[in-house]
Amino acid sequence: MLLLGGDPQETEDVWRARASVPGEIGTVLAALTEPELIAEWAPVGFELENPQATALHAGSHERVCGSIAGVKAFFDVDVACAEPGRLELVADGPLAMDVAWRFRAQRGRVVVDASIVLRHRGGLTAKILRGALVAVLNAGALDRALLRLGESLRPEGEPEPLAA
Repeated sequence: MLLLGGDPQETEDVWRARASVPGEIGTVLAALTEPELIAEWAPVGFELENPQATALHAGSHERVCGSIAGVKAFFDVDVACAEPGRLELVADGPLAMDVAWRFRAQRGRVVVDASIVLRHRGGLTAKILRGALVAVLNAGALDRALLRLGESLRPEGEPEPLAA
């Protein structure tokens, strides 16, 4: 969703999604912070520069590489907060993104609220990547990521919930 108003250079794009997933707060936090688990649900594919990276935690820093629209880009990921109920990180590269996850237990499941704030950056690479990422997110990539997160947390053999 594009927020309008103010100077166009200061305008940010914001996407939000919510899902109810199986599991407990601790298993959701693990799925959001363990690199091999993140790869199962992430809205955009990526590779860690350090393949031996451990779970994300407050203060951790990782360098990742991803490709969108055929353009390869590196991002420095800094984790501001990683605790039960909350994960916040900043990805900085040709694009700058603030990513936040809030989650809480509710009736035997976990409600997950996710948001991505895409901040403006100058330059041709940023413009190309931004256009492609905006298109992917506008097409529902964050919603699909939450669905995949829920699928990755579903105990083996448990049937998929029926749509309401």
